[in-house]
Amino acid sequence: MKIKELVSALERFAPLPLQDGFDNAGLQIGLTDAEATGALLCLDVTEAVLDEAIALGYNVVISHHLSFQRV
Repeated sequence: MKIKELVSALERFAPLPLQDGFDNAGLQIGLTDAEATGALLCLDVTEAVLDEAIALGYNVVISHHLSFQRV
């Protein structure tokens, strides 16, 4: 599955127009045409989470809390 297909499925489940004003939902970093090699779900993106994703060979991290603040 391509990352853009995964993002599309997530956005059908949780449409972006429903986000709060402070949310920064959607794809933050990545190449949408790349194949998803695996996805790691987490509450917060931490160094340990990224290390685990790398160790597992996953190239997608889905977090509940936002990783970046809007500027």
